[in-house]
Amino acid sequence: MNFEKTYSLKKSEYFKFNLRNIKKQSIIYSALALVLAFLLALFNKDMDTSVLTTIDFWLVYALYVVIGLVILNGYLVMMVYLGSRLVYKKNKDAYNDFTFYFDEEGISQGEGKNRITTKWDEFSKCYYSLGLYCFLVSERQGLIVPKRVFNKEELTWIKNKINKK
Repeated sequence: MNFEKTYSLKKSEYFKFNLRNIKKQSIIYSALALVLAFLLALFNKDMDTSVLTTIDFWLVYALYVVIGLVILNGYLVMMVYLGSRLVYKKNKDAYNDFTFYFDEEGISQGEGKNRITTKWDEFSKCYYSLGLYCFLVSERQGLIVPKRVFNKEELTWIKNKINKK
């Protein structure tokens, strides 16, 4: 099976791709919010021995946790959104049309002497996330293709090629 696909990434797809990368940062920010909320709640009370057993301490702690989570994770999403928007605007290649050729050898891009082919056995994995298919060669390098580009038959063929190795 041989086929050619031409597409460009929309701004929303570019943002979604960058948003999927914040899982670890979100966990770190959430842990930070828990610790800070605990310290704030602890120092908000009188320092007696029973401070950790009172109901109002835990209510104040829960309130601080919720506020901290909302603020820190909201900040994280906002920074990813603004950063993605800025990079998308400055990076002309992000919204140009890409043409890829899929054949028995691998996935190719370019024309004539400038054609670069990535063989199927070079891909480490293929996964679907937030409307995008990611074909990874390494942890930081790969091909991002929106779901709207492929039909089911083509996608099954590609997955079989990557998983066959």
